[in-house]
Amino acid sequence: REALRAELRASAPIARGAPELAAPYAAAWLALQEPRQALHYLMPQAQSAKATGDPLWLSAAADAWEQLGQADLAWQLRRLAWLAPA
Repeated sequence: REALRAELRASAPIARGAPELAAPYAAAWLALQEPRQALHYLMPQAQSAKATGDPLWLSAAADAWEQLGQADLAWQLRRLAWLAPA
């Protein structure tokens, strides 16, 4: 766990500039039970997901917010995911 955490921190500048790395970095931070770090990668994707209706990004962001004790915000994001066009 510590090795993964150290690698994520060391390569963060690269990952923040590469949207294709958002999913694996967010998943890794969530696996380390660090939702605040995961949100750095989830929220830009979730913001665009609101427009495109991508329920996976919205659900992932909702999970992170819920882990941070923000149940109301998590519910709002899940509702958007459920109502997203197919």
